[in-house]
Amino acid sequence: MATCSSISTEAADAPERYPAAEVAAAVGLDPKELPGKRLTARVGAGHRLEDFRLA
Repeated sequence: MATCSSISTEAADAPERYPAAEVAAAVGLDPKELPGKRLTARVGAGHRLEDFRLA
């Protein structure tokens, strides 16, 4: 199995959380409509996801 040495194990151990309301607003949905939707996002500053879109 390959590993990436540029990613710290601390970052891998702590999941990033994004408020459903924030993600839903970014894709033009109500938060209750998110379950089951496939989304894409890009990695921005500070390794945070941004620019959420419906896949």
